Amino acid sequence: MAGTQETCCDDTATGYNPKMARKRRSGRVKFIDNLRNPLPAEVQDSKLLKNVFSEFKYVPFAGSTDKSGHTLLYWYLDIASLSHTTGAAIKKLNTYAFGSRAMFVRAEDPDYSLGIDPPALSTADATAYYKALTTYVSFDRRVSDFHKLIGTSYKACGNAWVEMVIAVKNTEARVTLHYHKPTRVLYKNTEAGEPREVAISPVWETDYLRKYPAREVMLYPNFTQAPDGTLRTMFHLKHGENDWYGRPDTAFVDLEKANEAQNSLYLVKQTGNQFTPRLIMEVEQGEDPVIDNQNAKELGFESFYDQLEANMSNDADDPQDVFFASRPSGSRPMTIVQIKPNTNESWFEKMGDLKSGNILRAFGLTPRFMGVDVSGGLSGAEAFLTDYLTNNEPTINDHRGTITGFTNGILSAAWDALGMPDLKAVSLTFTAPIQKTVEDFKTRTSNAASNNNTVGGSAVQPG
Repeated sequence: MAGTQETCCDDTATGYNPKMARKRRSGRVKFIDNLRNPLPAEVQDSKLLKNVFSEFKYVPFAGSTDKSGHTLLYWYLDIASLSHTTGAAIKKLNTYAFGSRAMFVRAEDPDYSLGIDPPALSTADATAYYKALTTYVSFDRRVSDFHKLIGTSYKACGNAWVEMVIAVKNTEARVTLHYHKPTRVLYKNTEAGEPREVAISPVWETDYLRKYPAREVMLYPNFTQAPDGTLRTMFHLKHGENDWYGRPDTAFVDLEKANEAQNSLYLVKQTGNQFTPRLIMEVEQGEDPVIDNQNAKELGFESFYDQLEANMSNDADDPQDVFFASRPSGSRPMTIVQIKPNTNESWFEKMGDLKSGNILRAFGLTPRFMGVDVSGGLSGAEAFLTDYLTNNEPTINDHRGTITGFTNGILSAAWDALGMPDLKAVSLTFTAPIQKTVEDFKTRTSNAASNNNTVGGSAVQPG
């Protein structure tokens, strides 16, 4: 069993105190040893969430069963939307990977190639596969959207879940494929060597789970007989070498994603309600209290500071335009210091470009592909297509291959369950929404190169 003392997911979310005193180390000290990761404090589990893993013995996304760090999963999903570069990269990657209607091709070995193009799938074979697929297998949404959700989940948190349901009606079996949000699926803490099983629930709180127990499903190749008579199994796609759950393949720029999100949130808060103090006011204390909370409450305010803000700041409905006061002879004047927020445009611009560039490199995408103006060199459609073919298409093809490899594996399992193994010779795939433009560009480029290598109608010989 994934023990209660040993880590079960290779990651541990530990507390972090940035004000903790440090002791001087003896011997050789490396620079990297002195760095402190600020993220663990943001991914600590609440007491309610910790109780779930203590009582029900599910495997958390990170940490151990008695020191869970499951909030890391929610952090990854949040940062994929709060970091605008991360969210935009995932969206565009999926748009180009699964932006067309699904098409049928001959299944290929994912690991080996004979160096020759496989024969094209005949119209008759494609039609037969289409008929079988639409008759016996259904997706819980449009096929392209189904793949985009899997791709988004995989890129955001390193995991994707699909449940296969087999139902028999009128002596004929039918298969339905359901995508599950990564927040709704947890592994059960099974013994080593035992078949793995998952629990499915929309809410992970002890009171809810006692009233509405999580639905449990075996991981493929094992099936669960459900109360409704259907057979169910779960498929899990994960990235990385962790035993239970995966991590995003861009995890090495997590700090960059977090910093980009934090900078954006800072500006939103500062321009929205100026969440940082704006003034420091200091006055000399006399016999009568300067900060008089009691008098402020008698006047209908919550405190002296509420009274001051209601009369003297922009937060008030009708702030005073002029404030006139006197002070006793010989007393010190009031001291006021203005605190200026960090709204240095060039700093945020440079930091934004730096963070965005590092995140895009982690995704294997370029600024030009993302629609960013790039100075120098070619411009327009030709520059975009050249950059696309050289730098971005390999990344898109790799992502498409990973996701369709996963879904075609599920379909192969479905054909086996339905007693139609011959249909495993056909696979689903997609093309980029600009594929025709890309092919036309390749043709033009190839023709231009051929014309440049001819003189007077005769080919120029090398050497």
